[in-house]
Amino acid sequence: MAIWNYRAELIPRAWIIREYGGIPPVLDQEESLDVALDRNPNLLNEVQASRWEGMYCPSDFILRAEAILPATKKTNSFVCCGSPGSHRIELWIQDALPDLLEIKLDLRQPNLELFERIVEYAHYLDALIVPDDRYTAVHSSMESLLADLLLSRAYKFCKDPHGWLAEFAAQNEAKTHKNTKGDG
Repeated sequence: MAIWNYRAELIPRAWIIREYGGIPPVLDQEESLDVALDRNPNLLNEVQASRWEGMYCPSDFILRAEAILPATKKTNSFVCCGSPGSHRIELWIQDALPDLLEIKLDLRQPNLELFERIVEYAHYLDALIVPDDRYTAVHSSMESLLADLLLSRAYKFCKDPHGWLAEFAAQNEAKTHKNTKGDG
């Protein structure tokens, strides 16, 4: 994962409401999908039922994604729209239905028109944009997406890479010191 990518999952609004009884400010997740996949690359094959299982999704969800960014890789179970090194929409598919829908926005090259089209896509799917680094529920509006982008680690890194790296190093040093102190 590139630190300058804002990564998020498109999760059906109906699934969130069913699981949480409404739209909470933060979804209760022990770890992000990104972290989990780093630990276990086969996780997608082992994950329990998809959040899209039993949820309505328009049959043209792949074509709509391809209208936003052209498909660069396409198999029966996966479609990547956009460039692997830049903005993209990744669609994991099972039985012609979505299994996992992810967006990755390259904040080194902000593109407001693209961001607006992503928001429209989420709205069309009746999905919320849920960033993988905080698991906050971002409603499908341009204002809420932009507000969340400003809070993301990707934005903070792009805005001030040296400052971000210094802060990251300091946090790791503090954790290491705390763990070392507790071992003695």
